[in-house]
Amino acid sequence: MQDSRVVKKITLKKMSQSIGTDITYKASVDLDNNQFYIVAMSGSGTPGGVELPAAVEDGAAQTDVLLGILQNKPKMNEAAVVRVGGTSKLVASPMAIDALITSGSPAGIGMTAATDKDFVIGTVLETASTAGDIVEVLISRFKASI
Repeated sequence: MQDSRVVKKITLKKMSQSIGTDITYKASVDLDNNQFYIVAMSGSGTPGGVELPAAVEDGAAQTDVLLGILQNKPKMNEAAVVRVGGTSKLVASPMAIDALITSGSPAGIGMTAATDKDFVIGTVLETASTAGDIVEVLISRFKASI
């Protein structure tokens, strides 16, 4: 008897980078050049809005409460779509796969969390070899204990 089963070739691809939970806030400042940057709740701008967190240099703790990753390009007072869970693209400085991510300098760019009590936004799923690389991250917010 002849076997009539069909065998399909399956090609595994990178994750879709589009799976997650998004929340919409009002942009407290122009964020039209900051798609896939880390954002924080507004400290001085529009109440209930979002803006870039404070810029911090390597070795300094990121103490702003990081909210998520901006998914669109809003101008001031427009809707800012923020990914708060799942996976997302992120503009990053050089970092290794599995690194914990915080916001560095310039503000909103992902960098490796290396300071105790850094506010972490997630874990990088791809290596970023140069500044400005766009990588995929798994969002999970917490304070680092390093």
